Amino acid sequence: MTSKAEIEAGLMAHAKWKRRLRDAVKAGTSEFSPALVRIESACDFGKWLETASPEDRATGDYQEVRKFHAKAAEILQQALTGQAEKAAQQLEHDGSFGQASGRLVLAMQRWEAKL
Repeated sequence: MTSKAEIEAGLMAHAKWKRRLRDAVKAGTSEFSPALVRIESACDFGKWLETASPEDRATGDYQEVRKFHAKAAEILQQALTGQAEKAAQQLEHDGSFGQASGRLVLAMQRWEAKL
C-alpha cells in the first residue's frame, strides 16, 4: 500500500485533471491527447497502482481508476472534435464524468482509510 501523502497527491492531481478537462471543453484544445489520457499508468497515481498487489488491483476501487481515465479520454475527444456541449454535460456533477469522478474520489479515500 502507499502512504497517505501519496493518496492526497493523487486527489490533488485528480482535481487538476478536472480543471484541465473543463479548460479543454472551453478552448477546444489541449496539450494532451485522448490516447494518452486513456492510459491509467500515465499519471503518478496510476503508476503506483501498477505496483499494487494483485489483490488490490482486483478490487472495484482499482477499476474506478480505469473507468475514470476512459471517461476523461472520451470527454477530451469530444472537446477536441467540436462536441463541447456534450462534453460539458458529462462534466456536470450528475453527468457520467461527474459520477465517475465521485466514485474515484471515494475509492481513493477508502485506500487512504486503510493506511
